Amino acid sequence: MAFFSWPLAAASSTKCSGDIFAFCQRATMFEWSRAFGMAVLTNRMGLIVDFLLPRRPVSHQAKSGPNKDAWRDFVYGRAMQAWRARPLTGFPLKFAMVYLSDDPAPGDINNFVKPVQDVLCALIYGDDSMIRDVSAHMRLLSEPNGIRGLPEKLAQALIDGEACVYVAIHDSNELAEELR
Repeated sequence: MAFFSWPLAAASSTKCSGDIFAFCQRATMFEWSRAFGMAVLTNRMGLIVDFLLPRRPVSHQAKSGPNKDAWRDFVYGRAMQAWRARPLTGFPLKFAMVYLSDDPAPGDINNFVKPVQDVLCALIYGDDSMIRDVSAHMRLLSEPNGIRGLPEKLAQALIDGEACVYVAIHDSNELAEELR
């Protein structure tokens, strides 16, 4: 038991407070185990941060520079409201995105992911290489969509019929969990 108490004590002595204590605790345990070459079991944190972007996304293939810049600024502003801590470092993450579209020809979901990921790098996570899993989905608001089991913010957007992009950063899962 003493093996697991040291990282917890170390985390509480760092400059961590409030909502970010769990992040510091996890990073401290991860860094400590890496430094000594040991494999340790860590608590899975699951959802780290999520937020809505109540606009249609802009594709990374968009030709208009001002539209792309305005989209990046909008994403940055909304992400800043949701995330007030330093960028995460030192452990793998999952990026998840859902586009709820009111457009019958919404475009290619793959082209909407990269601009959002790029904005979040250095704001929420320290480096793109931390993203080990990507999940991207698009649903038309004109079609039936169930809300059971959805995150609260995404479920509310569906109920409201709001065209938007839902973004979530999670702790990365084991590969077997991702491929079920």
